[in-house]
Amino acid sequence: MDKNDIVDVVAAVLSSAPARSSGGERPVTPFGEAASRTYKSGVYASGYLKPFTALKSGRPFLSEYDVKTMLSSNPREITVPKNAIISPLAEDLIQEKNVKINYV
Repeated sequence: MDKNDIVDVVAAVLSSAPARSSGGERPVTPFGEAASRTYKSGVYASGYLKPFTALKSGRPFLSEYDVKTMLSSNPREITVPKNAIISPLAEDLIQEKNVKINYV
């Protein structure tokens, strides 16, 4: 399957999708008119959901983005705190680049 075949498949799926009205209608929500206004302003879920974390405070978390940032200057080793949590994707990146981890 090449690029043109993929374009044909996507075009076929989109053309068979039911038409949506493009009028200025507000989304229908179970929370009523106030929620519809909030949705339009871009903060729909923030009024209803409270943020939480499963991580205990004080333990640093290293994501793939953090590791990529550390590896941007091509070091052969990186230093991280002893109690740091390293995501599995970040660990894969570290192994792929053959970088040594120094825990302090």
